[in-house]
Amino acid sequence: YLSEVVREVQSPTTKQDSAHQDSEQQETVIFEQLLEMSASQREEFLLSYLQRQISQVLQLERSQLSLSSNLLDLGMDSLMVMEAINRLKRDLQLMLYPREFYERPRIDTLAKYIATEFQRVHNPASSEQEELGRHGDAERRRQFPIPNSQFPIPNSQ
Repeated sequence: YLSEVVREVQSPTTKQDSAHQDSEQQETVIFEQLLEMSASQREEFLLSYLQRQISQVLQLERSQLSLSSNLLDLGMDSLMVMEAINRLKRDLQLMLYPREFYERPRIDTLAKYIATEFQRVHNPASSEQEELGRHGDAERRRQFPIPNSQFPIPNSQ
């Protein structure tokens, strides 16, 4: 009996550890997928994701939860809002507040807001946009040069 206990204690993973690792992998997968999506794809994904997460929080079948249903009218209380926020924070790596749920109590409006926030916070295309912006500005300057005499620099001797 003692040898079984020692083996169990020395075992590197338990069922709980395994479930935690699976959860962390799922979080990373969701986050990585969102980073790779375009803005419109991201919003569509978030509609489905939010419907799944919120149906679990409300303990409803996913089919019972319309994208335009008012979540507060369906019985979502402050504790459920916090549970949903914790799930979203974990999976999307976004800081959300209860106010966002109360101001946008429908999945469709919440998904649109979260997609915008995700873009603002994580800005997956920022390096591409910067590169385009730099080349675009240089190209515009070549096409429309401004003569220096028009805008003299004070004390430029």
